[in-house]
Parts: sequence; structure tokens; C-alpha cells
Amino acid sequence: MAHENGGNGLGDRKRTDHGRTDHEQTGHEQTGHGRTDRGRTRPTQPPDDRTASRGPTVHSVFRSDVAPPADRYELCRTVVAEGAAPTRFLAEATHDFPVVASRTGMGSSHLVAMDFPRVRMVRTGALIRRSDPELFQIAYVRGGELRVSQGDNDAVVRRGQLAFWSTSRPFDTECVPEGPDRSSRVLMLHVPMAGLPLSAAGTDRLVARAIPADEGLPAVLRTVLRGISAQAPTLTESEATRLGRVVTDLAGAFLTDGPDARRPEAPTAVRRRALLASIDGFIDGNLADQDLTPGVIAGHHHISLRTLHNLFEGRERGVAATVRQRRLERCRADLVAYPEATVQSVAARWGFPDPAAFSRAFRSAYGTTATDFRRAAAEERRRAPALRGISRG
Repeated sequence: MAHENGGNGLGDRKRTDHGRTDHEQTGHEQTGHGRTDRGRTRPTQPPDDRTASRGPTVHSVFRSDVAPPADRYELCRTVVAEGAAPTRFLAEATHDFPVVASRTGMGSSHLVAMDFPRVRMVRTGALIRRSDPELFQIAYVRGGELRVSQGDNDAVVRRGQLAFWSTSRPFDTECVPEGPDRSSRVLMLHVPMAGLPLSAAGTDRLVARAIPADEGLPAVLRTVLRGISAQAPTLTESEATRLGRVVTDLAGAFLTDGPDARRPEAPTAVRRRALLASIDGFIDGNLADQDLTPGVIAGHHHISLRTLHNLFEGRERGVAATVRQRRLERCRADLVAYPEATVQSVAARWGFPDPAAFSRAFRSAYGTTATDFRRAAAEERRRAPALRGISRG
């Protein structure tokens, strides 16, 4: 019987580098990371001390083998449930479930590499209504084959081919392993639909189709994705953000310049969405800069402050509030991921040099102090293995 989970494919949270070519050593064997926490590798030093001369990296790795064989599938289900695009996760064989997945953030886009056994991931209309990040997912198959269905299209995507689909419509994917290690290997680029000049109607005939990647734009995209994957552990935030803009442009060309692509949407709507996507990427890539102000953001994009604020009018938060909230989210994540770092150093790392101001902002956002939040998160981690044992009993 298949086992299922209401979550997202592992790729929405973590990725691992799968090396320089399809046959070479995988990047997660080169990262030099230290201890693990519930499958999430992290450096043995606080974030302030990482690659001080080049800045923080954006590469994170998940490995199921940090857990005993009997617990690995359950660990994967736990990680999958954290995703922004909930997906049913189904597998026939759940004992000794070997998964390596890692993620490289690139502003508003991210690249995921996955290496795992046979698994099926299904996204239904109900799950879309629950949460939808509105992404195109572009897959490059490096090993095994990928079976994908969306709308009226079905495809078997073999090694060396590309395919894409949307998180905003139901889809059904299945990774079928090959080779002696019986693993599937896929690179997955996640790109915001808002930044691409292609309407939903225009994708109807394009999604869930096997696309050869041996020449033209598909070959260029394949080469770029493999290059980013190979260098992912060494990229800094600023480098990755710049690459994100490049790869988003390339993905847009790949999706719109094909022989079956339809006419793009009206230029004004496209420019607005593309500008917002670029602004979001710039904000995410510069959160550690204490001088990240609305004026700096507007100047970087060659628009007036008034235009910038108008762009944010339809959103839940304005420009400054968006920056503050995203900084707080990074702080909250690092408070859990780096327990050896002081609260003050984590806050300063993400643009809060004043401890008192950070304390007020954190309590206002989350209803507790940073210290109490970290203590509760640590206690929850300690209790999780025991709770899993009870549930299996």
C-alpha cells in the first residue's frame, strides 16, 4: 500500500548539489558541513563566522540517512509537510527511504536537486486552494525518468530532457529510478509565474511535455542549471541573487520562445509583475544590509518612491514592513538552525543592530521573545523522536 503525506515535494524546501556532470561526485559530499538537525545540515559555526570573506551562502542540504532506516520515510514526510505548495507524497516502499535533497536560493527563484527512490507526488485542487506560491517548476532529468501529467497533457521525461508545469493547476508526477542504486535524480528550477510574460492560457499546450535539451535554448538552460548546481555550495547571497535574475530571464525565454508558445500577455501587466518579482528578489538578497530602505530599493530599479509604494498597494504589507517581516523570518529560522549563535548576533546578521528594537519587533510579530521561541523550538525537537515512536507503536 502506498503511503501518503499532505505536504510539498522535498524540492520546495531543500536541495543538494548533484555535481559537475551526470556521473561525477555529488556536491553534498564536498560541502564540509558539520552537525545535522532533523536532517538539515548546518555549519559547525554560527552564521556570522561562515565564509567571512565572501558572505553567507544560500545552499542547504537535507539527507534522510541522519535518521535510522526505519525512521527515514517519516522524517521525509515531516520535512515535506513544511512546503509552500502542499503535495500528496506517496511511496510503496518506505523502509530505509534514501533521500538527498538540497536547495539553492536565488532571490525570488530557487534551484533544487533531488536524489531519491520511487515516489509519486500529486497536487490537487484542494491543496492548491490551501496554498499556492504560483510557480513554474522546470525539471531537468539527470537519472531515471519522470512521468508527469497536467491538464490534458501526459509525458514520460527521460534522462537528458526537460519538462515544466505550474503549481497553480493540479498535477501528478512520478519519479522512476534506474541504475544499481535505484535512485531518481532531478534538477528542479522554481520560478515565479509573475515574472514571466506567459499567460495561464498560453501554457496549456506546453506543460507536461518532454522537451529535448540537446540544442538551442533548452540546451543553454540545461547547462546553466548544471553549472549553478555544481557551484551551489560556494555561492554567496549576492551572487545567487544575481544568478536568479539571469536564470529567470533564461527561463522566460525558454517558456515563451518555443514553437508552440502563444502570444504573451499585455506588456503593462507583464512589466508590473516582472518588476515586483525583481524587487522581491532584490529585497531577499539584501536583507542583511542595514541600509536596505525603500529609497535604495527604488533607486536600484530606477523608479520613484511613489511608484514603488504604488506597486505594493495591493499587498498585505508596504515596502518597509515587508523588509522588516522578511528579516524577522530569517532571524526566526537562524535562531533554531544555529543554537550556538547569540540572539544578538543573529539579529545583527539580518539587519537589526539594535537589540531593543529587535526584541520589540520580534515580540510584536510572534507574541514571544526570541529567547523563549528558541527554547520552545529546542524542546519540540527533543520531543519529536519520542512522539514518532509513540505514533508507530
